[in-house]
Amino acid sequence: MTLASPSSDLDAALARYIGALEGLDAERVAALGALVRPDIRFRDPFSNVVGAERMLVIFTRLFEDCVDVRFVAGAPVRGGLVAYVSWTMDYRLRRWAKGPLWRIEGASEIHLTEDGLIAAHIDHWDAASQFYERLPVIGSILRAIRRRVAVT
Repeated sequence: MTLASPSSDLDAALARYIGALEGLDAERVAALGALVRPDIRFRDPFSNVVGAERMLVIFTRLFEDCVDVRFVAGAPVRGGLVAYVSWTMDYRLRRWAKGPLWRIEGASEIHLTEDGLIAAHIDHWDAASQFYERLPVIGSILRAIRRRVAVT
């Protein structure tokens, strides 16, 4: 019998987590809880929470507020207990469900524990250009500011 190396165990744990995110829908949100530490830190441009329950609320709200959600991850790069993965998320806001598909492109910094649980999930993406600028009223203001400060 060959024991798996710690490296392959961590790679497998990371692959399970990324796979769960790519297959995520409203019915599968709770299953993420088994892959993360109870005291996970989750941060994105909108939230900064500690705790699996609070993180799961964020994903639950995503599916309450959005339809046609699809998450596609690139190949992760891991060094020790920290991994980075680029991704795209396509979705439609529920209130404008017949409207255009929105896309967010970003990267996640994922911290693992020695036993393969996720200790932190930190999303990095530009909320101004990929979300706020698309909203009525505030979007036109932000686009005007961007044009004003842009170097051309």
